[in-house]
Amino acid sequence: MNRRPICWFFLASALSVTGCGPGAPSAGVDIPRYCAAFVSCQNGMTSTGVANCLIAETLEVAIGISNERRRAIDCYTSAPSCVAATECISRMRGPSYCNSHQGITCDGTVRVTCAPDQAGVTEDCALLGLECRPSGPGLATCTNNRMCLMARTACNGNVITTCDGMGAWEFSADCDRVQRGSRCAMVVESGVMVARCVTEGMACDPASFVQRCAAGGSVICPETTRRETTVPCRAEETCSVAGGRATCAPAITDCTEPENDMCVGSSIQVCIRGRRTLVPCSVLGATSCMVNGTQASCR
Repeated sequence: MNRRPICWFFLASALSVTGCGPGAPSAGVDIPRYCAAFVSCQNGMTSTGVANCLIAETLEVAIGISNERRRAIDCYTSAPSCVAATECISRMRGPSYCNSHQGITCDGTVRVTCAPDQAGVTEDCALLGLECRPSGPGLATCTNNRMCLMARTACNGNVITTCDGMGAWEFSADCDRVQRGSRCAMVVESGVMVARCVTEGMACDPASFVQRCAAGGSVICPETTRRETTVPCRAEETCSVAGGRATCAPAITDCTEPENDMCVGSSIQVCIRGRRTLVPCSVLGATSCMVNGTQASCR
C-alpha cells in the first residue's frame, strides 16, 4: 500500500511525558509524539487512537520497555517521514522481503517476523550478544548457539538463561541488554518459578496488591512484572485513590478517559488525564486532521 510520507518535528513541551518508575529505565521517551506519529502513519489500519495509545504507552513506559521496543518508538519520533520510520523499524526488511519470507526467519543476525504485504518486525540478536537460528518451520530465535538438554530457566548474576526443552536453542543474555536498567530475578508465574528481566521495585502480588499514592505518582503492581511500579504524576496533577485505583489527575478536569479523538481545525484533540489537549498537525509536518470512527489522524 502506498502511503503519503508525513513528516513530524518537535511536539509542544506541554505534552512531554517521561517514565520514572524505579530505576527510570525508560525515562525520556516522548510518548505523545510517538502516539501522534504512530496513529497518523497507520492510515486507519489500527484500532488504537491517539488518546488510548497515550494511556497504554504511559503505563508501559512506567513499567519498563525492552531496548527493542524503545528503538521502535525512537524510529517514530526521530524519522522524517512514515516511510523512513517503517524502514527504521524493519531494518529495511520491507513488504517485498516479507512476501518471500513468511513467518519468523533469520536474515543474518536479524530475527524478522513477517506478514503478507507488511514490513517486517525485527530484532537484532547481535545486540544481545547472540546469533539468529531457525527453530522450526516458520520459526526462528535468538540464541547463544547451544542446544538445550532440558527445559530450564535461571539467573546467573544478571544473565538470564531460558530453554524451552530438549533440542531447543538456549537463550542467554545480560538483562541490561534486554531492557536497560533491568536485572535478572526469579519470579512466580502461574505457580511456577521462572527467570525474568525486571526493573527495580519490591515484589508484589497483583491479586492482593492495594494501589496507593506516593511522592511523585501512583503505585501499582503490574501483572507482567509483579514489581511495585510508580506511574508519575505531572506538575499540575495530584494522586488520589478511588474504587481501588490510584490515578493522577489535575484538580479541575474537563474530560474523562477514554474519550474519542476529535479534530479541531487542523489539530487532534485528545483527553490526557482529565484535560483536553490539542496536538497541531503542523508539528507532524501535515496540514489537516481527519476523523475515522473514534480515531483522529493528521494528513
